[in-house]
Amino acid sequence: MKKIILLISGLLILLLNACVYSVRDTLYLSNADVKAPVSSPQLNIDMLPFRGISFKVSPEISINNSEPISATTENKYNPAILSNGPNVPTNYRNLSWKSNSITLGGTMDVRLTKDFSWFAGIRYNNIDTKELIGGSIGLGLIMSSSVISSRIDVGLTFQEYYYNATTILLRETDDWFGKVTHETYVFQDMDKKLNSNPFISLTLNTMNKKSILNYFISLGYFTQNLLNFSPKHESKLFSNGAYSYTMTDERPDCTTGFIFLSPGIACRLTDKVNLLFYTKILTECQLNNPSKSLIILPGIKLDYNL
Repeated sequence: MKKIILLISGLLILLLNACVYSVRDTLYLSNADVKAPVSSPQLNIDMLPFRGISFKVSPEISINNSEPISATTENKYNPAILSNGPNVPTNYRNLSWKSNSITLGGTMDVRLTKDFSWFAGIRYNNIDTKELIGGSIGLGLIMSSSVISSRIDVGLTFQEYYYNATTILLRETDDWFGKVTHETYVFQDMDKKLNSNPFISLTLNTMNKKSILNYFISLGYFTQNLLNFSPKHESKLFSNGAYSYTMTDERPDCTTGFIFLSPGIACRLTDKVNLLFYTKILTECQLNNPSKSLIILPGIKLDYNL
């Protein structure tokens, strides 16, 4: 008797699923909080003439005291327009990026030839107890004379970021009889991810051997991805055995872009050791409706030429 009941129950479930003709899922981003340092390119200057393959290692520290930046993402969830959705409050500037922290790092610059250099770096940040690792890697094209050096650096930065984001899933289900039903799901995703982004910079510095002080300036452009994720609870994204299933993801990737200018002074401690003081002035130029666009990052770097 029990086997018959189980068999009938299974047949009823299959019959109910068979009644579903189509399922349409749409994903929207509500609010998102991101914690990540500003992933600016490493600063490289050349104070010595080329005399063969050489190595330079540099510990570094920089400080970011800026307030969090808020911005508006495209196609964000709006309960006033989407009448079938849940009443989840969504801020006008629904993306909040907190970047203020002290950055500890180290870089290496390998002079391969008179004209080319390979470099890499790593950095550590702690934002609200979230430990985040980042760095950079790239190639430098060097053009120098006896009194001034210039170089163009191109490469990639990589940076861990932590996010806490709310995703709204709106589902419309049609059965074979024309009846439409609506379901809603709310996901709260919290995770740490790693992004990588390109950069380019031009750096000029003086090479006066008779002076304790030399001067440099660097300018360039870099991007930084702040949001690119999918819901953790993908068990909700099922098709109910529907004949037709579609999913539209309205959540955008969010990438910021910075133009930066970095003037500084290099103090010669020995023939092979220089202490660098610099200030990176960054202007954000890619976010929608940012609450601020200017970030200033002062820093100190110690160059050891091996």
